[in-house]
Amino acid sequence: MKTLPGRRRGDADGNSQPMTALIVDDEASYRSYVTTLAEKVGFTTDAAADGTTALQMLSNARYDLFLVNIDTAGISGLDLIARLRADETMKNMYTVLITPQEDVEKKIAALAAGYDDFLSKSATELEIIAKLVGARRLVARQQTFEEVVQDLYGLASRDELTGVVNRRFLMSEIEKLVVQGGALTLVLFDLDNFKAINDTFGHLIGDRVLRDIGALFQRRTRPEDLVGRYGGDEFILVVTGSPFYLVEGIAERLVSDIANLEWNIGTTQFSIGATIGIGSSHFLPEPTVAQLLEAADRDLYKNKFVKKQGEAPQPSALGGDDKAMPLPQAVPEVVKEAQKPGNNRLAAIRSLLPREVQPGPMGRPPGTED
Repeated sequence: MKTLPGRRRGDADGNSQPMTALIVDDEASYRSYVTTLAEKVGFTTDAAADGTTALQMLSNARYDLFLVNIDTAGISGLDLIARLRADETMKNMYTVLITPQEDVEKKIAALAAGYDDFLSKSATELEIIAKLVGARRLVARQQTFEEVVQDLYGLASRDELTGVVNRRFLMSEIEKLVVQGGALTLVLFDLDNFKAINDTFGHLIGDRVLRDIGALFQRRTRPEDLVGRYGGDEFILVVTGSPFYLVEGIAERLVSDIANLEWNIGTTQFSIGATIGIGSSHFLPEPTVAQLLEAADRDLYKNKFVKKQGEAPQPSALGGDDKAMPLPQAVPEVVKEAQKPGNNRLAAIRSLLPREVQPGPMGRPPGTED
């Protein structure tokens, strides 16, 4: 994201930037004449003799200014402007239509079709130069405006501390992706014992940890992936169009990357772990944002419980009797949910339970069958 400057950017700043122009006319002498004048006022130019060639050139390169004869061969000037305005990458290009004579009806038709200005072939050199300078000034203003909009958009959508997108933008984008349909997997990352870092080293060090982890997410994910800050020490990664097992592997790799980060405060060195929860449209027939978040949150709770049990001293089983893992308080509620008749989320709920309490055929935990 660009940083807003401390001074006002004006037209002079835009004029220092290189601008390109494509000039299309079937008359070689006039095409060369206008090209020379455009280069005099600072444009880098290309030229074409017909509309078909011009359209190919427009698809292969970016131009700031497009001048075309209304009666050009191949594709007419009016047909060309219709195609340009329908193309997302070219719809804002500044365009000027060259007319063979002072035809008021054609000029009105050109403006109505989407041209920004017109130029008569009978115009003097001074008139042509004035048109080109005016076009250059307007293009510079448009570029400056687009830069400011991009800056403001970045400020409005990014989390200032971590650099990933903020919660409001994150939720808005997830909603759009859900509406669009297709495979979507949401991974919720929760930093382990982050509060202890703030309590031990202070909030400035905690901010540093969050900033570094945000930078890691941006380095280690693809441009098309969506990464945002969900809460204080929680992040969300959204991956579209990928199988569940691949996203699960990506999430585990990121957890490992986070665990490998180290911070040194004086003589003390520390690191931090992360626990993940995953919610995926692969397991939900008609997912909503709330369902995906709920699935990820339940999976996170389960994984945190399992991780804590692994860290706690395990009871001895000297007599050969296996000790059953105690159930978290929320698990009975999950089992009740699975027992409801016609519950189409049974598969998703099963995937969120520890193996020891997976519901049986009738939605009951193992060992409780009649």
